[in-house]
Amino acid sequence: MTPPRSKDRTTCQEASPTSPTSQASKEEQHRSFDTLALRHYWGFKWLDATHLNSFWIGAGYFLVIMLILFSIESTQQLVQVQPVLKWVVSSISAGFLTIWLVLSRGAQKDYADICSYSRTPLPSDVQAFVQSTRWVRILEWLGGCLLGFIISVSGRAITQDQSLLSAITAPFLEYRFGFGVGFYSTCITLVFMISGICMVRVVTFLYRQIRLFREAARTISLDLLNPEPLAAFANQSLRTFLGLVGLAATIPLTLSASDEISRTFIPIGLPMMAVMLVLLVLVSRPLWILRGRLKAEKRTELALISRALNGERRALASSRISAHQEEFHMPELLYYEDRIRSVWEWPLHAHVRRIALYVFLPPLAWVLAAIVELFVDTALQ
Repeated sequence: MTPPRSKDRTTCQEASPTSPTSQASKEEQHRSFDTLALRHYWGFKWLDATHLNSFWIGAGYFLVIMLILFSIESTQQLVQVQPVLKWVVSSISAGFLTIWLVLSRGAQKDYADICSYSRTPLPSDVQAFVQSTRWVRILEWLGGCLLGFIISVSGRAITQDQSLLSAITAPFLEYRFGFGVGFYSTCITLVFMISGICMVRVVTFLYRQIRLFREAARTISLDLLNPEPLAAFANQSLRTFLGLVGLAATIPLTLSASDEISRTFIPIGLPMMAVMLVLLVLVSRPLWILRGRLKAEKRTELALISRALNGERRALASSRISAHQEEFHMPELLYYEDRIRSVWEWPLHAHVRRIALYVFLPPLAWVLAAIVELFVDTALQ
C-alpha cells in the first residue's frame, strides 16, 4: 500500500497553478491561488489567495498607505516639512511588495514549465521554494523589521539633519506633540519595516530558488532542435533585471523630489541597487550553466556533422539524428548543419532577443546619465 504523502510534500505538477489538478474546478482555483513560497507567511498568503495580479496588489497597497497617511495629515492638520515623503515611502514599500509577489509566483510557474519540458525526471524538488522551518521564518521577520527600521532611521537622520539617537527615538518621542504627529511617524516607520521584510524574504527566496534552478540546469535533458522552452530559466533573471531597472528609473524622480530626500540616494539608494545587482548576477547563474551546456552540445553536434560531410558516415551514429541517419544525404545534412549552427546559445525567447536592446538600453542610459550628473554636481559643490 502506498504511504500517505505528507501535507507539505509537493510535486512538480502541483507547483503549477495551470496544472490539470488545479484546473479541476474553476471555483476552487478562484478560491485558492497557492504559491508555495508564500504558503507559511502570515499576511502574504492571504494576498496571494485573492488571486489578483501582483501589479494590482501592489497598486492597492500603495493606495491604502497613501490614504492612511493623507487621512492623518488631513484630520490632524499636520504641516509636513516634506509633503513628498508619503509618495516616496508608499512607492518604495509597494514596489518591494510587488517584486516579492512577482518573483515567487513567477519562479513557481517557470519551474513547472521546466518540469514539463524535461524528458527525464529532475532530481530537484519544488519543496525548495518553501521555507517550512518556523525559526528561520521568525529570523527573516526580525531581520526584515530591523532592516526597515535602520532604513527609516537613516533616512530621518539624513533628511531632517538629526543625530542618529534622535532619529531612533523620534517615532516614540513625537507623541509629545500630539497623538496624530506620533502616529504619523509610527506609520512611516512601520511601512519601512514592511518593506524591509519584503527585501529580506526576496533575498532568502532567491537563494533557495537559485539552488533549485542551478541543479535543474545541470541535469535537464537538452534538445538542440527545440531549445525555446529552456527560456523559462531566463524569466527570473529578466524579472530581477526589470526590478533593478525600475528601481534605478526612480532615481531621477527621487533626486528631483526635494534636496533632503535626494541626499538619501548615496547612503541608502546605492546599497539597495548594489544588492539587487548582486542578486541579478546570482540569479543568472543557471543561464550560464545552460549556455555552457548548449554551447558544448552544439560544438559536438557540428563536429559530427562535419565528419559525416567529409565521408565518415558512421559519425552520425553518435549524433542526435542517429535513428534517421540513413535518410540524411548531402542536402539534408547541409540543412541540418545550418539549423544547428543557427541555434542561439543563450536560452531566451525569440521575441525577447529581438526587443532586448530597444527595451533595456534606453532606461539604462537614462539612469547612468542621472548618476553621472549627480556625481558631477556633488564634485562641483
